[in-house]
Order: sequence, then C-alpha cells, then structure tokens
Amino acid sequence: FLLTSYLRVRNTLALVMPGNIDVRRLPSYSSERFFLLSELKVDGVQVKSLDGSVYQERRSDQAEEVEPTFSLVYMIWRQSSGIAKALGDLDALVKGCLPRTPDSIAIFVESHNDRNPDIAENQNKESNGEPPKSEEDAEDVEAVSVAKALIKRIDERYPKLRARVVGVSDHTAACPVLEECVNFAKSIAQAQTLQFAIRGEVDMLGLDGKGREPDAVEGVDQWLVGDRISPKGWS
Repeated sequence: FLLTSYLRVRNTLALVMPGNIDVRRLPSYSSERFFLLSELKVDGVQVKSLDGSVYQERRSDQAEEVEPTFSLVYMIWRQSSGIAKALGDLDALVKGCLPRTPDSIAIFVESHNDRNPDIAENQNKESNGEPPKSEEDAEDVEAVSVAKALIKRIDERYPKLRARVVGVSDHTAACPVLEECVNFAKSIAQAQTLQFAIRGEVDMLGLDGKGREPDAVEGVDQWLVGDRISPKGWS
C-alpha cells in the first residue's frame, strides 16, 4: 500500500493537558480501513515504516521529498499483549519518526479486546436493535479502563504531546482511531510536512492481515479514549 507526498499542518496546535481523558461511545458501525488509508494518500501524507515492509513510491511530479516536521504515530495493539508491550512499541515508533520532539507528535493507538467477531455479530442480532451502552456505562467496560491506563502511561512518558487517542473495539476489522487520525490530518492547516509513522505492514492491513478483507463492519462496540479532536481542527 502506497502513501506519498506531504500534508501541511499549522503551528498553532494546542498541547495536551495531562490528565484530560475524554471517553466517547461511538456508533456500532465502522469505516473501511483501506478507504481511510487512501484518504491519507490523497492528502499527501508521507509514510514511515520502521521495518521497511511498506514501500512508499514518490510521484513522478514530486520534487525531492521534504523532511517531515510533524508525525502521526499510529499502531494496532491487542490488549491481551499488555500495556508494557504497547509502550515498548510506541517508544520505538517515537524514536524512529521525524521529528522526535513530543510537541511535534500525535499518537493514535488502535486497541482490540479480542472479542470474537462472529460472536459480536450474533449478539448484535439478538439485541433487537436496542441502543448501545451510554458513555457513562463506559466506565464499566474493562477494555476502556485498560485504554485509560495506557493513556496515563503515555502522559508520563511524553507529557507534551500534541494529541493522544486510543481507539477501543471488539472487532479486528474496526478502526475507530484510524478514522480519528485521518480527521486530524484533514482538519489542520497546511503549514508543516506530515508523516504517518507505523511499525510495518500489520498497522496497514490490520490484525486479520491478508486473510480477511478489511471491510466496514456493523455490530461493533467501540470507543475513543483520550483527546476529543474537533472536526474543525485545533486553534
């Protein structure tokens, strides 16, 4: 999958206020992963793959690549692997991206709590269209609590990040935080060069890899935990 060119971002982004953790319950349907990635490509975001498994092709009409000055750090995390694993992978991404100063980085973590997708779909049918849990009920969801714990550890490591958001879902095809990352990229003014920093192919294809089409799915329990990113961007 190819991501090319550059996107501009403005210097007036507000820094994260440590300890501010917003929890939002999302609708029970997800966006399609490859469509979201194509939006980044259209917007000209550079891709940085730490393991070199994602090849970036330069457009024929593109001049010499401009060094990025702001990084969107994105990764997929299976919650069962533990917070220490997530932090270790994030450390590697932050060290490998450009620039490396925390105030020029926004972190987006896609987390899955290993619920069986087939079970999730069956339970959705059995719910007879009942509304999803309210945002208040999110405190009772273990996966949301784990995401909040990760946010707190990220704040301890990188207290001056521009943004940090963890997506929580029970379906491996869902990608709520990738959509938030795309919205972030689209909503900020074009004043700096943006980089999309990932570990490798797994963060592009998702946990199902090439074995399953990354289609949009319904009947998903999903939340966004961390910063609330305005559709109009930062001021």
